[in-house]
Amino acid sequence: MAQATFYTVNGPRGEYYAVRNHDTEKIWTERTESAAQQQARDEGLEFVGHETIDHVRLLDMMIAVPFTPTSAPVAAVERGRMNLQIESGLSRFFRRLRGSSKETGREVK
Repeated sequence: MAQATFYTVNGPRGEYYAVRNHDTEKIWTERTESAAQQQARDEGLEFVGHETIDHVRLLDMMIAVPFTPTSAPVAAVERGRMNLQIESGLSRFFRRLRGSSKETGREVK
């Protein structure tokens, strides 16, 4: 059974709960304590600690967790697809911008 830490988080809109899996470093949040505990049970986790932290500390912990894709080729394809979507979105934006400049007579640089 994998180990996890249970967090009570003092957030900007009140208290919420987080769980961190020690093996995978996965962190997730839930609105209620019972929902967080149930999610941990579903994942097969055993709590070995409980901490009360603030929202900023939780965000720092989430940022500190390095991203490691499960398989490099899939991640590369996903990144490539995302890049294509961004480029096509930018192309549409500039086309629309040029089109609106012709309609209004304003020069776009």
